[in-house]
Amino acid sequence: MPEGDLHIVTTRVNVDRGRSFYHEREPVPDTIFANTPRDSLRGEIYRHMLGEYGRCTGKVYVDHRVPTNDCGGERWEVLHTGWVFLKREKYDDYHSTETYLCETWITLERVVREPEHIPGKVESVAL
Repeated sequence: MPEGDLHIVTTRVNVDRGRSFYHEREPVPDTIFANTPRDSLRGEIYRHMLGEYGRCTGKVYVDHRVPTNDCGGERWEVLHTGWVFLKREKYDDYHSTETYLCETWITLERVVREPEHIPGKVESVAL
């Protein structure tokens, strides 16, 4: 696994209205998972998010190109990079008792630092 800064990416969607309302990329050292060993990180994130965001309804996948030789050959791999959770939640308006169905996508990404003159590259991380 290439070295880089791991980030937890959280995207929340109001399913009833079909709108995304929250997106955050947070470095793992800035979260409650800062002291979690890397080999336990996957399970710890999953269990915590299950309690926080409701039942798991699926996984998040990305297609990843893998070079096979120096002559431009390639193949594609499908990587599991996160989970989708679903939970009914109340609106933030304190006077409302209305609820909505909230879908939360949690993925893990790595930001690979390049030399100063080249911006960092964001990669999905296989779980």
